Amino acid sequence: MPFDKSESTTPPSGGPLAPPVAVHKAELLPQPSQEAGGLLLSASSAEATPASQSIISMLLRQKWLIGSICLTVCALAIPPVWIFIKPTYQSTAVVRVSPVVSRIVFKTEDNGIVPLYQSFLNTQISLIRDPRVLERVLDRKDVQQTAWYAAERRPLWGDPIPRLNRLRDDLKVQVRPQTELIDVSISTLKAADAQVIVNAAVDEYQTISDNEEKNRDSTRIETLKAERSDRERVTAGLRDQKFILLRQTGAIDTEQRRAQLGEDLGRLEFESAEVERNLGVIRWQLARLSPAATRPSVAESGPATASAPALFTDGWYFYDAEWRARDLEVKKARYEIERATETLGEAHPRMKDLQALLRFAEQLRTEREEQLRANGQVARADGSTGIQSMAGPGDRAALEVLAQEHEQKLKLLEEDMKQLRDELKEAGEVSRQMADIDAKITKNSEISGAIAARIEELQVEGKGPARIQIASHGLLPAEPARDRRILMTLAALIGGLLAGMTCAYFRGTADTTIREAGDVRRTLQTPFLGQVCQSPSPVDPIAHSSAAMLESVRMIRTTLLERLQGRHAPVILITSPTPQTGKTSVSVLLARSIVQLGKKVLLVEADLRRPCLGRRLGIPEEKGLVTLLAGQTQEGDPIIRDQASGLDLLLAGEMPDRFNPESLGNGILSKCLKRWKQKYDLILLDGPPVLVIADAGMLARQVDGTVMVLKARHCRRLEATQAYAYLSASGGTLLGTILVGGRHGLGSGYGYGYGYGYGYEHQHADKQSDSAS
Repeated sequence: MPFDKSESTTPPSGGPLAPPVAVHKAELLPQPSQEAGGLLLSASSAEATPASQSIISMLLRQKWLIGSICLTVCALAIPPVWIFIKPTYQSTAVVRVSPVVSRIVFKTEDNGIVPLYQSFLNTQISLIRDPRVLERVLDRKDVQQTAWYAAERRPLWGDPIPRLNRLRDDLKVQVRPQTELIDVSISTLKAADAQVIVNAAVDEYQTISDNEEKNRDSTRIETLKAERSDRERVTAGLRDQKFILLRQTGAIDTEQRRAQLGEDLGRLEFESAEVERNLGVIRWQLARLSPAATRPSVAESGPATASAPALFTDGWYFYDAEWRARDLEVKKARYEIERATETLGEAHPRMKDLQALLRFAEQLRTEREEQLRANGQVARADGSTGIQSMAGPGDRAALEVLAQEHEQKLKLLEEDMKQLRDELKEAGEVSRQMADIDAKITKNSEISGAIAARIEELQVEGKGPARIQIASHGLLPAEPARDRRILMTLAALIGGLLAGMTCAYFRGTADTTIREAGDVRRTLQTPFLGQVCQSPSPVDPIAHSSAAMLESVRMIRTTLLERLQGRHAPVILITSPTPQTGKTSVSVLLARSIVQLGKKVLLVEADLRRPCLGRRLGIPEEKGLVTLLAGQTQEGDPIIRDQASGLDLLLAGEMPDRFNPESLGNGILSKCLKRWKQKYDLILLDGPPVLVIADAGMLARQVDGTVMVLKARHCRRLEATQAYAYLSASGGTLLGTILVGGRHGLGSGYGYGYGYGYGYEHQHADKQSDSAS
């Protein structure tokens, strides 16, 4: 039947049910992503051991090394600390920087609320530590008499540090948070020296600050006075320049002169346009006359109006404003008829009204044309008339003379207009210069007045109180402000501890022995099935299984069944890199634990070179797997039933003198495994070590999966890596790894938060309790 992960709670012997044991989800692994043909190299993220726990476990193993190094470092560092390091005394003076400067009369940028006060306050820190202040402090006699001034400070190599640099480094200046105060302090080996130096520093800072404020005001006033004199000289020069321009042009008011010139130019432009229009009419009349026409006599020609109708055309009528209005009415009436025809049709009653309006408009236009032909002249829109009388065919010479007169008049008008334009342009340039000069004079006058007012403000406000004051001088310190000996002692202790932990860490990382579950995960990225506690009896760990060991086996069993979910009668090989790892004990304990779930399990001792299972269980090894592979017995004869646990066993048997080790790979074992799968739910093979003989690789190809058993403080990382590589090359599939021994709980990712009220005793007398577990 298919092998599932459900755990039966009914013991095969009919004993009482064991209490359920909670299994943490961190112990359940997903199905392997690589079924066959190599190692499974991806581990579940849920089973990863935290790096901090593994490092702590590694350091705890080296606790004696850490302690010895820590004591050595402390013994070498602490005595010099108390010998060479001296306590220091600190004195602090307080400087007050007012955020508001009161004004006396005028409001200037130097009084009122100080803009960007916080930045100004921080700037004073640099001013206090300015070399100008520090040099004045070092020049004072009381400072020169201190022990701090007489002492020298030398670096490890080179010349002594200058006193100015020493004072700059020792003087501490900082703003007191949320206040307008600045603390100035210094630490020295003598208390009196600290008081003298810090008081000298704040006094010299206040003196320099007051002097700078006065010098700044004085410099500002002198600069403003010089600027005022320059402005007055510039204003006088501008006024002289304006007088010269007025005298050159001979005009008192340039704007009035520009207006008169503009008016004259407009009149000439209008007269020129009128002459140009009349000239156009004359030229049109000349174009209408025949070049060969001659002037007839008055008697022959008759009335002048007799030939007038021949001169009228649509172009001539267009000069008449009334004719144009009536012609527009005609065009509008025609447009309305076209639109009505498109939208209403020609048969619509509306069409008759529109056609009547069109005839009426055309009649009015015809009447106006007759009036024009009768009068012989055209009335223009501006009220003037064109040529006074219409010329006949014989008036060509008169029209030519008239055209020449108009052309000469037009030429004279253009010359006059050009002269007026030049005069107007010159007057405009003079007017612009005068305006610029007036604007400059006004601006300079305003600036001069503002400068005079500013000088008066600065002179008055310069007598106000200073914004920087000394709130309190430094006091004589009564006790040391800082005794670094205690701090350095603690630093030596911490340094020694860190040095010891560092050495322990490098020693632990250099150790190639597997000591705990974290080492297994860091060495090989393979599924970790669980960890088995170390047996109290190294001779017979199966018979002396403790409660913690059995619980560890149950956890491994749960994880293994999860990985085998859905497989029918899987065959599992249990092996190890080297001998003496406890794989046989793990095989027996794991098989018995699975039998307690109601499964039929066959445990086969496949380590034919060094069989020990029969000796540990007290079962004679007459027949077994060796005789079965040699064909000396039937299949079912060597299988033994362990009545205490219900487990079927197939021991190795007695090794014959001429046993062929290649029989493990000749197909006999594979056929046996196929037959056994029909009878059992699970088959466990207790195989030989991987790195000792080649039997493990031959068995790994014939099973469904391999479980590697590693022993803490016995197996090495390189051995485990080589064993896994050999299994992968042999075509085996790794289901997981089991660690025997080590620190249980650190690095395993699972622990108990409660205790048990019973224990496990693997004896025949307590069979029911053993089966219930």
